[in-house]
Amino acid sequence: MKQWKLVLVALLSVLFVCTCMSALADDPTPTPIVHDATHATRTIYVTDPSCFTPGVAKIECTVEGCTWSMETTVAAFGRHEYVIEKQVPATCTENGSISYVCVRCKDRTKPTVVLPAIGHKFAAVPSTSTASTCTEKGVEVYDCLNGCGATKRVEKAMLPHNYGEWNYNGPKAVKPTCTTAGTKSRQCVMCKNWDYAKADATGHKLVKSSESVAPNCTEDGREVTICANAGCTYRAEKVLPKLGHQWTDIIATPASCLTAGWMNRECTRVGCDVYQNHYKTIPATGHKGKWVVKEAATAKKDGTKELRCTNINPDTGRTCNALLDVKSYKYAEMMYNNTLAGFGPCTRDLIGGKTWNRVTPVDLSVDGTYTYDLVASNKYVVGTLVVTVANGTVTVNYELNANQIKVNEETLTLYANLEALKNGTGLTATVGTPIDIAANFGEDTKVIVAFAAKADYNAVGAGVASFKADEAKLAALIALID
Repeated sequence: MKQWKLVLVALLSVLFVCTCMSALADDPTPTPIVHDATHATRTIYVTDPSCFTPGVAKIECTVEGCTWSMETTVAAFGRHEYVIEKQVPATCTENGSISYVCVRCKDRTKPTVVLPAIGHKFAAVPSTSTASTCTEKGVEVYDCLNGCGATKRVEKAMLPHNYGEWNYNGPKAVKPTCTTAGTKSRQCVMCKNWDYAKADATGHKLVKSSESVAPNCTEDGREVTICANAGCTYRAEKVLPKLGHQWTDIIATPASCLTAGWMNRECTRVGCDVYQNHYKTIPATGHKGKWVVKEAATAKKDGTKELRCTNINPDTGRTCNALLDVKSYKYAEMMYNNTLAGFGPCTRDLIGGKTWNRVTPVDLSVDGTYTYDLVASNKYVVGTLVVTVANGTVTVNYELNANQIKVNEETLTLYANLEALKNGTGLTATVGTPIDIAANFGEDTKVIVAFAAKADYNAVGAGVASFKADEAKLAALIALID
């Protein structure tokens, strides 16, 4: 942008010179005076005309012997004729100038033309460069291309410190103690400058002292705690209460039906040898009987049953078998080892055969507790079959309606479908134990629960009611079978 100014100044200079030269060629001349047509004349300037002052010219005859002459006024030019007197070129930082002078009268009143400073033009690539460090900024130096000798310095950003790991090697570093904060240090790997920061107190490193004494059954102990950090004298002590004996009962003589026994006991804690003989009497157990049919009842004749003790004699290892009572019973009264099953369709109606045993179809897709009648001999209701679905498991259990109903054995099998029931390929389970549904049945949540038990009960006793199948409920259960 600044170079065009130099070109303009040069063009103006040439224009001014040309103008001045033209003006000098246009000098005023005196008015011609006719002296004699046969005589030649010449003009001699006595006083040159100036820009605004007239001059005087003498005209004389050039013919030899003729002395004629006369003076006349020469008109002023009427203007200045300026030319460049001095030209100072502009530099990067200083203005230049062009001054003018009139070639006739030496007038210098024409205003001087100012040539603006052209400004520096610095190179795109530095002539010298120094790298920054973490303590000093680097510098790039650029030279002016106009040849003025000026330079431009550009500072680079200072580098961050490159610190190593925290330590306590610095001259102002102080290691913390268990209870007092310290000062940690780290050093820049480039300039070796140290940086410091607060180091929190370490806290006690507590360990059990060898002075500690463990408590025993009859005496208190003590726990002594000290700090394992070097130079720390912290110490604490507390009482450990005595433990008391850890008794284990030992049957010395077991009780029988009619004879009391007794127990010994000993402390099982390590290091304690306290032993007590006959510290506790074991009462006689008394006879615990079970009715056994001596003579079966018929529709025409009552039967006979005996109540015999089923306890094991500790001395002989045999059943006591003492006769405790004898009764007669009617034909329809007492049931022994009769089958119990949960309400549902009979297996003979599902897969054929002759057995009346019932199974219970269940949908395990919805959590909840589901109850079904517990049917005995397909004639009585003696309790409730309980199926609980929760948290991805199913648990099968049962409740009896009276204490007089005695279960002798029980089985539980879950079948995935009717085909599995027919083939006898089911999952044998334990009553009262949760069963993982997904692990055993996958996504097929409709299963067949087959619960069966053998029980003794009095058909006309407490907790026994007549059974009649509810056909609507039965149809709903059958609809659950895959």
